[in-house]
Amino acid sequence: MKPARGRMAGGLSATRVPLSSSARDPLIHDWLTHTQSLTARLRRRSRCFAVQVLYQGRVPLRGIERRLLGAAAVAHAREVLLLADGVPVVWARTVLAPSALRGAWRFLGRLGTRPLGGRLFTDPGITRTRFAFLPMRRLQARRAPPSVPLAGRRALLLRGGQAALLTEVLLPALRAVDGGDFRRAPGSPMQKGPQPLGRGPSGTR
Repeated sequence: MKPARGRMAGGLSATRVPLSSSARDPLIHDWLTHTQSLTARLRRRSRCFAVQVLYQGRVPLRGIERRLLGAAAVAHAREVLLLADGVPVVWARTVLAPSALRGAWRFLGRLGTRPLGGRLFTDPGITRTRFAFLPMRRLQARRAPPSVPLAGRRALLLRGGQAALLTEVLLPALRAVDGGDFRRAPGSPMQKGPQPLGRGPSGTR
C-alpha cells in the first residue's frame, strides 16, 4: 500500500494537541498511545467483550471532520461503544463520505456488532496515519458518550484511495479494566507515518 499523501495526512498531524491531565496518568496514557488492537487488548483483560452500536446513518459533516475527509456536508457515521464485562470503556466514531461507503469501505455498512478492527488488523490494504490527540470540547457525536471522556484520539484510515476518519474516546470505566494490578505492556512507538495494519501480529480492534 502506498503511503497517504497530501492534505489528509498533513491536516491530521496538524490537529495534535497536548495531552490532558487525565491522559498524563500512566494507565490512561498507555491505552491512549497503544498502536495495536484496542479490542484484542480489552478481550485479554475482561471476561466478556462486546460492541454496542449507538448510531449508524447519515450525519452533517462540520469542522475538522469535513476538512480532513474533503467530503460534502453530509456523510455516513457509525458510532459504537466497546464494552468490557457489560461496562462501556471506549466510545468510537467512524465517519466517511457516502461515495466511500459505496466503494472501498462498503463492508462498514454490514459490520453490525462486529468490531471494525476485525478488518483493520487483517486487511493488508488498510493503512492508518499517526494518531492525533483530541481536545474533548471539540468532540462531534450523534450519540454522545455515556460519561465524561478521559481522553481521545483520531486517525485517518485509507483503503483503495478512499478515507475514513476514526475517533476513539477513552471512558472512565477503562481504569477498572486493569484493576489495581496494572502492568504496563511493552509499548509500540507512535507511527512516523501511515503503516499497513494487516501485517502485524495483532488481532482485532
